[in-house]
Amino acid sequence: MKNGDMENALKFQFDLLNYSLVSFNYGSWNHRNLKNRFWRLYRHDHYGAGIICSGKEIEFLPDCFYLIPPQITFSSWCRAKLTQFSVHFIINPLRGNRIYRVNATDELDILYHAVADTPPEKRNILRDKINLTALCASCIRKLPEDIFSQPEQEDVPLQIICGEINDFYQNPLSLKTVAASINMSKSSRNRIVRRKLSTSPYQYLLKRRYEYAARLLCTTDMTLKEICSIVSINDVYHFSRMFKQRYGMAPSIFRKQKKNLPE
Repeated sequence: MKNGDMENALKFQFDLLNYSLVSFNYGSWNHRNLKNRFWRLYRHDHYGAGIICSGKEIEFLPDCFYLIPPQITFSSWCRAKLTQFSVHFIINPLRGNRIYRVNATDELDILYHAVADTPPEKRNILRDKINLTALCASCIRKLPEDIFSQPEQEDVPLQIICGEINDFYQNPLSLKTVAASINMSKSSRNRIVRRKLSTSPYQYLLKRRYEYAARLLCTTDMTLKEICSIVSINDVYHFSRMFKQRYGMAPSIFRKQKKNLPE
């Protein structure tokens, strides 16, 4: 076993924060810019609800579990009547980089139904915690191997900085706020980003905003003014001019041609 693997194993932490079984009607799970500081596990009993992450709409399918790692920002939507099962938990030092779907199995169903099908008056908190801990761990175990491989230590600050910017690129935050939120000086933040990405934090923030604007142009019927508001750019004329510099065409032409979206 490598020294890094041993260190990560010794730092392992699992905390069950809360769980719930809630019924939703149309529009009652519509929230914008939800940000995780913990893992979330969801399961719905019907079609008709899901999330939007990085401009992509993901519908939660019945008989599947969905895991949302920390540091991912998403919006939720609901267009039907359904029941949602959710668990919030911390499992350090594991970090994911996308939304994960885990198909239900007999093993997972036994653990899920042991909690979800028990009437409130017959629940036992200790038994529920044991079943939910096993359920979360079993779902995590089915995820790709890369979540168990921790980044090199020198890359951790860069990932934290970029993660914070990615969380807030739709908001009019100052980059000073990003540095403060991760207990890092402005000069240290700038030096790390320039050394690793050959650009400034501000240019990285702009890149993320224009990438998201491009996605909105191709996936929605929003006006330019509405898109500018979402990505926190105040001047529509300035947005159009800078968009043309980045993509070689005006936003209206880009929308009509349905160009490939940036990665």
